Amino acid sequence: MTSALVAIFLTAGFALPEQNARGVGMAGSGAAVATGASTIFYNPGALGFEDGFAAEVSGLMIVPSFDYAPLRAVDGTAASAQTQVFALPSLFVAVPVGPVRIGLG
Repeated sequence: MTSALVAIFLTAGFALPEQNARGVGMAGSGAAVATGASTIFYNPGALGFEDGFAAEVSGLMIVPSFDYAPLRAVDGTAASAQTQVFALPSLFVAVPVGPVRIGLG
């Protein structure tokens, strides 16, 4: 269904596999060494090996740069593109509740 909607609206997207500074610094290998509260995103099973309460707050700044030549809409009319900066915050929390750990991300 989603693929059909993408084709209908001629949209595009991209993935952001890094959810914290550690993931960026490790070149996206967060699943291999998942520690801290952000393990909820990379490897939820590793959450069981964390000790105590854990929380992480981080964010990503996206500054897209696109080049279009020629810049025309599907119907042939002139189109425009504006550069915009996006800030994407993230919050991860892991709490021990008895013998299990509850995580929110």
